Order: sequence, then structure tokens, then C-alpha cells
Amino acid sequence: MTAKNAKETREESKVGLTHKDTKACPERKSREHQEIQGEDLRREPFTANLLRTSCYGGSRGRQEMPKKRWGIKGEGLTNKDAKKSQRVVRRSLRVSAGRNEDEEGYVASEIYFAMGGAIFGAFTEASIRLITKHDLPGVEPYRGWLGEWLDRPAALKDLLDANGIQLITASNGGRGQSCEFIDPAKRAETVSDHEAFCRDFLNLFGCKHFKINMGRRPENGTTVADIKAIAETVTEIGKRTRDLGVTIAPHPHIWGPIERPDEVRALLDQTDPEIVSWIPDTAQLNLGGGDPVQLIDEYYDRLAAVHFKDSKARYRGYTGPTPTKEMHQEEILYKDLGAGGVGHPPIYKMLVDRGYEGWVTLDLDPPRANEGEGSVDEKIGINCRYLKETLHVPNL
Repeated sequence: MTAKNAKETREESKVGLTHKDTKACPERKSREHQEIQGEDLRREPFTANLLRTSCYGGSRGRQEMPKKRWGIKGEGLTNKDAKKSQRVVRRSLRVSAGRNEDEEGYVASEIYFAMGGAIFGAFTEASIRLITKHDLPGVEPYRGWLGEWLDRPAALKDLLDANGIQLITASNGGRGQSCEFIDPAKRAETVSDHEAFCRDFLNLFGCKHFKINMGRRPENGTTVADIKAIAETVTEIGKRTRDLGVTIAPHPHIWGPIERPDEVRALLDQTDPEIVSWIPDTAQLNLGGGDPVQLIDEYYDRLAAVHFKDSKARYRGYTGPTPTKEMHQEEILYKDLGAGGVGHPPIYKMLVDRGYEGWVTLDLDPPRANEGEGSVDEKIGINCRYLKETLHVPNL
């Protein structure tokens, strides 16, 4: 189950459209390219999808998309039948659409949803079963929580393939990997360790982007010199991973060296778009005092992927100091989608309207029973229902 096979399957699904034809249409799909009358889409779903995908656009470093066989009622195959078949084969052209705000018709979209690894802690076969249960086609684990899979990537890939799940990337960190992005004396080790993980692990799964956190925040805050050093380290890693076919994607995170909106802009402005992309997290940007809609729109062309999660409603439009770890220990800062701190409908609409083609990861923390959050299974279900019922995502 390789990226090459996925691409071939996608191309074969496009009746009368060759790989050469698609290469002749390299421009990003605009809203005008995407709009299809709602009546046509409801009556002729596969025909409408062919019109949508006649040109490839989308995010940088986009992984070939899954691998799901979706039944279309009236075509002789129900969604229930398709769900059974996807346990073995989940790779075919998928109908995906997002509703316009006024509910008139549909806008084409190729957005796929993955489960982040934080919610599970250690990544196990039980984690995979839950992802499959909720019909999510992708997963984004943490390197530090892969356990034995870190040394047995082929076995993990076989297991994920058998369940129709794509490992879209794995976050850096954990044993045997330096994550010192500021100290020049440790740069060579950090670069070498990240290159090795990309070569020996991510490449096996066909990953096209490498999501990286950038270490702990300096005790006295991040300086201009610190950001310059981080930009240099990320760029050097990016040059190495680019040679392996993988785009480096730094991930702004509260309590990390890049958390405030001015720091996000400074890092992206000091790096080459051809080498460095980024992965914004809607709640991380919000809690860091930034406007997620504005920042994602401003650096849209640099997107490798996107993370969704929410914060408490009182953080809506927040521009104050970053909440502390102690505050997070008292009460979880990261909330389920719909909590109200982040306006996800306009973010999702922007992605759809701009023709985003790529992954959105539900990056959720483990549930806290003492705060009434229930089980991991229940938490995943709450957030998947939000996607379907509030954002009107037709298929995950």
C-alpha cells in the first residue's frame, strides 16, 4: 500500500483524464473552478466530483489522499456496504463537499480528517481500533509514544494498511532524538536526528510532510535572535527532508518558543516557502493571543496540514498573555470542538472556499474524568459529530 499506488488509483478513477492532463493544470483551484450547482451534485455525484478534480491544487507537501470506498445511494452500494469493504480496501475517488454558508448548493473540497496521537498516550492496537470505529482515514501519532513501533515500522504499516488507515506524519520528539532548535552547538545533532527519522520511518509510510514541535520556550521568553536560530535550524532540516520528498512543517504551540502571533509571522517570514511550510493549530493560535482565521488565511499558501481543537468560550478573540501550564493543570485548556473559544465554521469555510486539499487532524488531549470528559471513545465521537452536524462534513 504505497503512495504511488494511491496516485495510480486516483488517476484511473478519472474517466478520460490522464496524468499528463492533470499536470497541465497546476494552478490552485479557485472558488470559480470549484463551484458546481447543488442539483447537479446531488443527482450526479461522481460526475460532479470529476469536474472538481480536473485540476490538482491544494496544500504544499500534500500526501496522496486515501483510500476510502464510499457508497453512493442509488448507485447500488450503500454507505453501510462501503464501510464493510473499506476494512480491506479504502482507496478510491471520494466525494467530498462543504456547504456554503447560505446552504445553496455545494462547494468542492478534498479535505480529509485524521486522529492526533495525544489523546491515546501510548499508541497501541486499541488506538487503531478506535480510529477505525469512528471512520477516520488518517492518524498522526507522536514519535515519543510509538513505543515498539518505532523499531518496527513495517509491522505498524501492515496493521494500519489492514485497517485502511494512513499515517500522515508523526510528530518529533522522544528517546534518541535531539530537539534543540535554538542552541547552535546542538544544531548538527538535531538536524541529523530529524533527517534519520524522516528517512527511516516517515518515508516508509509515504508521508509528505513532517510535523515538528520546536522544543521548550526559553525561561525569559523568545528573543529575535532565538527566532533567527530556530529559522536556521528548521531550514537546514527542511533541506535534508526535501531531498527525501518530505516538507518540514513547524507547529506553533503554547509554551514552545513559537507561540505568539508575531513569533509565528517572524518564523515564516524568515524561512523559504520552497523549503518550510507550517501546521497551524486553531486552539494553539487562539490561546497564544492570535486570530486563527487571520493567520491561516495570511499564510495559507504555506500550509502542510491543519489541526483542529477548541478552547473555552471566554478565550474567543483572546489577545492576552498565554495561559500558563499551571492553569492547564487546574482545568484543561484544550476543549472539544464547539466549546466556543475558536470559530471553526469560518475556518472550515475558508479552507473549502480556497480549495484546500489536504489533512485536518483532530488534535485532542486525553479526556479528564474529573472534569466530566468521559472516555477516549466518547471524546472522539463528540468531535466527529461536530464535524458532521455543525460543519456539515459529508465524509471524514
